[in-house]
Amino acid sequence: MAIIFTLFTARGLEPAGWGIVAAAISVITIGEAIGDLGLTSSLYHFVTRNIAKGKKRTAQNFKQALFWIRLASVSLILLIFTLFAPLISPLLFKESDWFLSFSSGLGIAAYLLLEFQTTIFQAEHKWKLAASFIAFVNLIRLIGVLALYFSSKLTIGTSLWMCSLAPLITLGLTLYWEPIRFTSVKNWQKVVKSVFRFSGWLGLNRAAGATAARLDILIILSLVGAYEAGLFSAAKQLAVGVPMIIGSIAAVLAPRFSTLTEKSLLDYFKKTIFLSLGLSFGILLGIFISPFVISLFGPKYQESTLILQWLLVGFIPFAIATPAVNLLIYAFHKPKIIGLLSLFQIPIVWALNVFLIPQIGAWGAVVVHIIWNLSTLIVAYLFVGYYLSKWKKH
Repeated sequence: MAIIFTLFTARGLEPAGWGIVAAAISVITIGEAIGDLGLTSSLYHFVTRNIAKGKKRTAQNFKQALFWIRLASVSLILLIFTLFAPLISPLLFKESDWFLSFSSGLGIAAYLLLEFQTTIFQAEHKWKLAASFIAFVNLIRLIGVLALYFSSKLTIGTSLWMCSLAPLITLGLTLYWEPIRFTSVKNWQKVVKSVFRFSGWLGLNRAAGATAARLDILIILSLVGAYEAGLFSAAKQLAVGVPMIIGSIAAVLAPRFSTLTEKSLLDYFKKTIFLSLGLSFGILLGIFISPFVISLFGPKYQESTLILQWLLVGFIPFAIATPAVNLLIYAFHKPKIIGLLSLFQIPIVWALNVFLIPQIGAWGAVVVHIIWNLSTLIVAYLFVGYYLSKWKKH
């Protein structure tokens, strides 16, 4: 559904208009990652583990504390993007339209709240319910864009409205299964301290990872213009389906890594490696069908074909690194490693993009994308090898 959304939006707006919408989607993705503060991983860690131990009241207390923190971050983000819209729009989008900033802030807030709800379902092992809402938000967004496209009312503004309203509508539906409770938290300071001791590095990791992954579109828009950004982002939005699928699988793996011990953990880790290799084979198939997929966008996007193929190549090390990253975070409790790696990668990614994009255009971002994912793969497995060797000695 995300691919069809990209297809019709990009066709309807053409490269320059789509470049601005894609930049707004990038801002929403980065803002959502920063506003998460690692709370998604904390839900898996504290809620799932306490439920498994039969401590349902403790799990509920952690869940309520995490909700209040999430509500505070959402309110702050929406306030900033609304009040400072006249400054943010020209800075990020090279446009003076305040609505670009406001709609981005609204989208960030909506997705943060929706993600909180779906993560609760996953933490409580309600996998089908969570998957249904994740699919539904994409369905609502797609239906809205199709209606606008065929009625000739698809513009940058209406596209951004759909990106913001779809998660809000879906959020409202989730409240039937998981109502929001404005109740107090017992031992507030102790709970919050435990949460941020665990989630601090994870929050940094996610924020850094999302920033590094999405910064390229904003830099391309700033340095070489909306048209080039549109060509690159058409390919990038199609390729983004890969980390979305891997992220969904990682969400299933995370609770298991948190509860397994000793030999069963090692066996499970090996199985996840084979799973990641299977995903890599699927990515290779995607490379071969890329020309056909890009042709659906129309003749103005033909330059996006090779970009898409090499972006997919760059996601193969990302897929293979996922089991190692999950093992480090949830089994060995070493989120700091991934957090520091991501923090180290951001300035390098930014510097390489700024250096390469003016020289070779969007291809500079492709080169950086491949280098970034390869570095994550190498570092993650080096540390996994180190901690597994120590673990076996004990």
